[in-house]
Amino acid sequence: MDRQIEPRIWTRKRLSILLLLAVLLAGVAGVLVYLSTPRQRVERDKLVIDTVRRGTFQEYILPSGEVRAGSAGPEVRVLVGRQVAPRLHVHQRGDAEVEGRTYPLEIVRVGPAGGLDVEIDLRFTGEPPAVAPGSSLYVRLPLGEPAEALLLDRGAFFQATGGHWVWVLDAAGETASRREIRLGRQNPEVYEVLSGLTPGERVITSTYDQMEGAEELVLAQ
Repeated sequence: MDRQIEPRIWTRKRLSILLLLAVLLAGVAGVLVYLSTPRQRVERDKLVIDTVRRGTFQEYILPSGEVRAGSAGPEVRVLVGRQVAPRLHVHQRGDAEVEGRTYPLEIVRVGPAGGLDVEIDLRFTGEPPAVAPGSSLYVRLPLGEPAEALLLDRGAFFQATGGHWVWVLDAAGETASRREIRLGRQNPEVYEVLSGLTPGERVITSTYDQMEGAEELVLAQ
């Protein structure tokens, strides 16, 4: 007489045991992944950390200029790269900061494109600063119109990543993981973030020289 095979009955107890086994296996797998992930301990107070935020982005250059004696008062001559020169024109405004005060300037001449640099002459549009001819100062020259953007402070991290990825802190600020990002325009202060980051996230912007090979950073107080 053939032996009858009893159908397996999935009782609540049996299901609970299987669920428990599944949870245990998932936990073991998680531990193995954690142990196999290359980690590095870094001192938090040696890092520069910036918070991603929304703000107004203004592309500009900051060339060094020399004060000269002009026919209508002091002028400033700067040299800019010939790739940038086409974006500058006569009557375009700029400014210079001298001893904490900002002085407006206006372009009065854009020299011919000869060699690698182009001469730009600017004249103060108001009361000029008390600086002697031959003195040096930095001139801020905007390029294009300001626009709302997601901003990240410039930092030494760019030298290691080319702006393609950064270390992003977790919500508790205890660990940091690598994340791919995309940056757009930049000025001497900030980068324009196109993708990969959201407002409020914290990013390590100091050098990454001592973090090679790690996939996660543990921040020590």
